[in-house]
Amino acid sequence: MEAQNQRKDRPKVGTGGSGLLRASGIAGIAGGVCLAASALMQAVQPPGCIAAECMGRTYRSAGPLEALLFLAGVLLIAGATLGFLGLVPPGLRGARIARTAAAVAGTAMFTGVVLMGIAYYIGFALVLVGVAAYAVLGAGLAATRPLPAWSGIVLTVSSLLLFGANDQNERILFVVPFGVTWMVLGALLWTAASSTRSHAGRVQLA
Repeated sequence: MEAQNQRKDRPKVGTGGSGLLRASGIAGIAGGVCLAASALMQAVQPPGCIAAECMGRTYRSAGPLEALLFLAGVLLIAGATLGFLGLVPPGLRGARIARTAAAVAGTAMFTGVVLMGIAYYIGFALVLVGVAAYAVLGAGLAATRPLPAWSGIVLTVSSLLLFGANDQNERILFVVPFGVTWMVLGALLWTAASSTRSHAGRVQLA
């Protein structure tokens, strides 16, 4: 009886269901691969220019494949982010911050990328909000620990690196750590889905 009461008092991880977590895991891995590949492909192109340097020079522009990979990567990662709404248990201290950051990050990145083709500066501002929200989400994951604490720290660091990224020179490589981080987070989300399913099975048997 005492053991059962302790299990009831313990916050439940993965209340959104193992299906959501698996889908988020796949999206995170695929999105990370696409984003990192796009950045690496742009990095091998001749450098472009920034601001005053562009007198008589041309911007580096992403080719169709790089642009498609970038768009797919961002949208997949934005979708995968919503998986944390089902992973982070509401009862934990700091869970509200983590869950809010996940919702803001996923929504802002998706909306920002879509709007950049219509209203560039508004879309770009939303992308910056999304990046900041990812940094906060990483801190929230490190505090609530639905995944290993180091994964949250890595997400925060790789998100902050995005503020220094520039697609016109070698700083486009600052995008790669963020992509790799999402490959890892996707794998962890997939693993969490399996753990959640096993935990649910044990609860039903009890």
